[in-house]
Amino acid sequence: MENIKEIHMQTEVTLLEERMDTLESLVRAYNKYLSSLDTIINNNSSFQLNNIMKTLTELTVVLTIPTITYGFWGINLKLPFQGVPYGSLLVIVISLLISLLVWYWLTIPILERDR
Repeated sequence: MENIKEIHMQTEVTLLEERMDTLESLVRAYNKYLSSLDTIINNNSSFQLNNIMKTLTELTVVLTIPTITYGFWGINLKLPFQGVPYGSLLVIVISLLISLLVWYWLTIPILERDR
């Protein structure tokens, strides 16, 4: 009778060990899945941050050009368009055109620039 109980106990222990192995493999699989999911989320947020920083850099470069141009007109020197009646308007138009050209140059794809 004790032999039957021992055999039954060994069978139960073996089944429990198999279940534990199955659970451990499931835990490892979920751990790997969650790790890859975390990596995907981090890569996605880095990509979005890079796009935001690129846009802010382009905006900064484009807005710096009129600032520098207007700064030169604040200097007490002889400058072009100084005697022209609409000289300040002409300077504004020229600086805006240069800004638009730089913005266009920054936004075209890199492969098109190299042609």
